[in-house]
Amino acid sequence: MKSFKTDPALGAEHLASIHGQLTTAESLNTKYKAIIDEARQWGYSHNDIASTRSIMGMDERASIDYLKEIRNAQLFKYIKGKFNSPEYAKPISKLDQMKERVLEQQSFLKDTYESLKSSQNFWCYGKGADLLFSGQHLSENPNALNRLFKLADEVIERNIKPEYVLCRDLGATDQLYVLVWSLERTIDYHNFNTIPQQLSQLRENAKCVDSAFSAIEKEQDTLADMHSNIKKLDFDKELLAKSELAHEQRQNGDLAKLKAIAEISLATGANTESTLIKELQQTTDLKEMHKKLDQDIEVHHINSTLEAIEKEKQEAKTPDHVINTLKKEQEFLAQLHGNLKYPERDLNITTRAKVAYGLKQDGWHDKLESMAKTTLSTGTKTEESLVKELQQTTNFRDA
Repeated sequence: MKSFKTDPALGAEHLASIHGQLTTAESLNTKYKAIIDEARQWGYSHNDIASTRSIMGMDERASIDYLKEIRNAQLFKYIKGKFNSPEYAKPISKLDQMKERVLEQQSFLKDTYESLKSSQNFWCYGKGADLLFSGQHLSENPNALNRLFKLADEVIERNIKPEYVLCRDLGATDQLYVLVWSLERTIDYHNFNTIPQQLSQLRENAKCVDSAFSAIEKEQDTLADMHSNIKKLDFDKELLAKSELAHEQRQNGDLAKLKAIAEISLATGANTESTLIKELQQTTDLKEMHKKLDQDIEVHHINSTLEAIEKEKQEAKTPDHVINTLKKEQEFLAQLHGNLKYPERDLNITTRAKVAYGLKQDGWHDKLESMAKTTLSTGTKTEESLVKELQQTTNFRDA
């Protein structure tokens, strides 16, 4: 009015501008009425006059953006108003009650998602879009809730988590796909980590050979069954390696081979039940333990044979008897040369075997006997002193 009083022409121009802005705003408000209608279904109470007035002076792009801001803010307020109600603030410790709450929440999100005018591009709905993702998931995967509840039942039935902890976890997020993934991972962790740890502890606590083998078998079968089935924990390289090894060992029948060699180990005296239990308590690689017991058997056979010969040598009363035991010792060592399965296990034996083989090739057996007879016949030594000297001999070159 002031412009009309001061300058009628300017006033008319100003009025025409306002009329043009209003006409444009009315046109845009009508054209994009669906956006505001969406906001109204979520509680937006302003009428068309108010929404038209709010975009006066804006071009089409700015008007669309502003109307979307109104709609998105109302959507976010609508969803948060539902989930922030006093009813949802109450903690729940019973799974059946928690299922009812999750069902109500997810059904609400699904219905909200399906009410969208642009459900195929719901990421344009601002902060509420993230919450609508769960609604989309349930809309496109009708069995997702049944899957979630089945997983939750399994967690309780197998005592993987206390019921109140599970309920707390189910209420930690509104994202259905996150809840399903989380429970799947929880069960996988229990199957592929907790259970093997429990079986490992059972093996380590075994009190007899049979219980040790029983624990080893359960542990190895569990790990072997995991082969190619580890999905959620495929980042755990150690677990993958254990599973691969157990699978390979089951394919090769390594447990039966280990049991057989363990029996031989006990029968030959290479291990006592006590020492064998200690070995089995630490067994994770069946092939390596088989090798270890086989080495024990070889070493025990060599040592026990040499000890018996040494005992006979020390009890000998005549030069001939001592020389015969020396020959027996050297013959035994010579035959070990090149025939040891594990020459690296006892380098002293390996060296002695090599020396004995060389002495045999040189004919030292007969030379020793000849030298002993000469020593006695010339009176250089008495039988008693010769016996004592020969009893201290460890190889023929010492004689």
